[in-house]
Amino acid sequence: MLHAEADRQLGFYIIRGLTSASATTVTAWSSDLAAAPIASDLGNDDVDRRALLSSLPLAAAAVPAAARPSLAGLVTHLTSYPSSASPGGAIEAVDLNTVSSLVSAVRAAYQHSRYRQATEGLVRLLTDLDAAAATFDGDLACRVAALQAEAYQVASGLLLKADDPTLATLAADRSIAAARRSGDPLVAASSIRSVAHALLSCGHAGRSVEVGVTAAQGLRADATDSSAETLSLYGALLLRAAIAAARTGDRDRANILLDEADTAATRLGLDGNACWTAFGPTNVAQHRVAVAVDLGDAGLAVQLATAVPLAKIALPERKASLCIDTARALSQWRKYDRALAAIRTAERFAPEEVRSRRSVHHLIGELARHGPPSVQRQVRQYADSIGAAL
Repeated sequence: MLHAEADRQLGFYIIRGLTSASATTVTAWSSDLAAAPIASDLGNDDVDRRALLSSLPLAAAAVPAAARPSLAGLVTHLTSYPSSASPGGAIEAVDLNTVSSLVSAVRAAYQHSRYRQATEGLVRLLTDLDAAAATFDGDLACRVAALQAEAYQVASGLLLKADDPTLATLAADRSIAAARRSGDPLVAASSIRSVAHALLSCGHAGRSVEVGVTAAQGLRADATDSSAETLSLYGALLLRAAIAAARTGDRDRANILLDEADTAATRLGLDGNACWTAFGPTNVAQHRVAVAVDLGDAGLAVQLATAVPLAKIALPERKASLCIDTARALSQWRKYDRALAAIRTAERFAPEEVRSRRSVHHLIGELARHGPPSVQRQVRQYADSIGAAL
């Protein structure tokens, strides 16, 4: 009658195993998190496209680019594609080694939550790659296509961070097209991961599960070895599908996918960043927190979060994500003061992840509405300090 598929959509959450000892553990974990150093170095260790695009909501595309000045160039590039450079026209020579280094730099900036920096470098990079794709052939054309696929993956991620899932899906679609031209199954798997993420953000959680699982199964079937790249992409696709399954309320499937990803992480044996996945045992543990929150298991989520070895999370964006997921769980638990503390810690690790994300601002707004008066004052002061409109 209320058109809700799960209790959490009505504001009901499962609080399990929370005792006075749990509160002490959370406080100690928060202190450890605040004291943890921020890592400064980073290791570089068939979708129906027409149906996918036609099924997306168009409201987000109507948001003026001027409202997001740092993304205006990227939006213009995507909406004016294909570029004006003609296949037979003369263009400036492109050094693929330099372009490859720039792609890596943009991906590193993204993973370090330097979104403005990543965006500024990405627009010129995409333009150069689109032009290069029209001039090279043979093996060089495949290499250009692989770099294009990577660059459009970053574009899709940045647009998701900016809460524009429609354009994010368009960028993911460009990534898929380029990955197919590259002929590299690992590049294709990485691009499909972007598609699954965009579908989830558009509200197509069930379809996101199927896309992620199908791609993971295909990667496992096609793989001839157990390289770090293959295991990492396989596990990352399963984790994305697990999150999507949790959003549909399918607890059993989410846990099965998490367990399979855990098996892949155990085989991998380390917390790496192959193919820019940040995949490993710690990453699986972190996703268990996110799944528990999405299923409404607040107490379980908090307990799982306290067990995640923070020192093993190398990427600032991943550290901040754990803090934000913990804040969501604490808000469900009605521990609003601790939720605010977790958000503050997230900002310390990755300022742009907190200051620029609408979803985080929405969480802060929930604390301001539901917290006790003393917490409400702190929340409003904090919201003003980061420019969050409540």
